Amino acid sequence: MKKVLSIIVSLMLIVSPVYALDSEGVIYDNSASGSSATNVESALNDLYSKLNEKQTEINNIKNIGNATSDKILSGYTAYVKGNTITGSIPSKGATTYTPGTVNQTIASGQYLSGAQTIKGDANLVAANIAKGKSIFGISGTYTSDANAVAGNILSGKTAYVNGSKITGSMPSRSATTYTPGTSNQTIASGQYLSGAQTIKGDSNLVASNIAKGKTIFGISGTYTSDATATAADIKSGKTAYVNGSKITGTASGGDAKVYKFDKVQASIPSNVSLKYGTSVFLAKKGEENSYSIDLGFTPNEVISCNLSMTGNWVSTSDSKSSENFYIPRGYDSTGKTAIYYYVPYLPAADKEFLYFTSDSMSNYSGYSTQCQVTGNKLSFVVENYYYGTRGGVAIRTKADTLYLSGTLVYK
Repeated sequence: MKKVLSIIVSLMLIVSPVYALDSEGVIYDNSASGSSATNVESALNDLYSKLNEKQTEINNIKNIGNATSDKILSGYTAYVKGNTITGSIPSKGATTYTPGTVNQTIASGQYLSGAQTIKGDANLVAANIAKGKSIFGISGTYTSDANAVAGNILSGKTAYVNGSKITGSMPSRSATTYTPGTSNQTIASGQYLSGAQTIKGDSNLVASNIAKGKTIFGISGTYTSDATATAADIKSGKTAYVNGSKITGTASGGDAKVYKFDKVQASIPSNVSLKYGTSVFLAKKGEENSYSIDLGFTPNEVISCNLSMTGNWVSTSDSKSSENFYIPRGYDSTGKTAIYYYVPYLPAADKEFLYFTSDSMSNYSGYSTQCQVTGNKLSFVVENYYYGTRGGVAIRTKADTLYLSGTLVYK
């Protein structure tokens, strides 16, 4: 009995130091047990009850947990259902991966104890990847077969050549017109033409305007100045070129002669300064100006004379003002601004042509044109006369060279 009590007391001592045992027997003391027992038997019953509760807790703990070694980090242990288990999960420290041509795998089934870094590269851009190729989803634009240099690209413009940005240095030349002369004119190489380069033409560059025996721009001249035949010297119905002009003969009897001429350059009066492309009066207020050619002979009598004057101005516009001459036709409704007709040529005859610019006889201006022969000079005469305070509007031209064509019948 003493042995049993000793075991019980020993168990009691494990749970709570409430009970004591000496060599002579059992002494009960519940001063610090927290139990409500008042004797040994009640205390034993209370102890057995607590032991059963603890055993139940222990049994429950033995049934807790479902982890296995592959669920626990390597180097660590845990109790699972009453058994000690050592973990087998491997640990992977911080690692940096540089992308390459093949996949790199971070294996499953391991614990990442450090950050895993997939390396980036600032050079992974389209300009560094070959055109037609794609790296990590980026389509390349780089080429290696382009051969342009700065001098091949227009100044101020940029382009990428084989991956490098190039600023152009090619000069640009705007529209320019070149009038042929006695020396060569060069359009330099190594430049971009932003406008058309026009080598000016001239409708007068024909054989009949070039001295016989001379060549201008590959055209051999036929013009002579020493021929003396006139239409009256050539059989009627026949033609001949005399000093560059084609003449139809009139010789059929009688003493009247016909002299025909075409586009002969006229001399300009000293008081008139023509300027190409600028509107200039052929005769100012009160002037009478003669634009003359040398006939090469002196008629005894002028039977009839019919002339036309043309100029060398060529307009770049298709507007109504793109003709050589401006003929005044009056004023606008304000009575202050002159308005004009625009014509390619002017007529004149031995009988005077009269023109007026206003119906008001108290205030008008006008002009006349007439063919006159004095000695060996044949003249296209332009006169400007006016009345009133606003008169003086007259014929204008933008040409700097004038030509006369016509027929003179004389004796």
